[in-house]
Amino acid sequence: CRARRLGGLRLALPGPTGEDDSLRFTARGTIAGVADSAAAVLHQVMAALASGNHLLLADTAAARKVQAALPDTVRGQVRVDAAWFDKTLGAVLFDGSETEADALRVRVASRTGPILQLLQPTPDYDLSRLVHERTLSINTAAAGGNASLMAMGA
Repeated sequence: CRARRLGGLRLALPGPTGEDDSLRFTARGTIAGVADSAAAVLHQVMAALASGNHLLLADTAAARKVQAALPDTVRGQVRVDAAWFDKTLGAVLFDGSETEADALRVRVASRTGPILQLLQPTPDYDLSRLVHERTLSINTAAAGGNASLMAMGA
């Protein structure tokens, strides 16, 4: 089994003759993680890394413990910060009770700026919600189906 990171992945899409279509996934940037157990924090770390994002963890004992145990190659992508809520974020991962989730939803909704998603594991985080999808369609038919002809000077 080989794992592949979703952030940065580019897929060729089928299209009509004379068209080059592709789908690309880009990371949302920094996402926040809020959890009280080490297992839940590690789950958030894996979701962030698999989607190509950086993770900003709420400052809890579990978050500090997990962040300290991460390999050096990964530790730079995972930070712990008590002021996580005030940072620029692409999404919030939350693992806790429904009562806590409801309170956090109200807090997140009161933020100014872009609307943030609050994601909970059911039982896993939906990684497709942690990336932006970008499609590109290039019509090469005007150059007789040969895209290199469009790059030639007059």
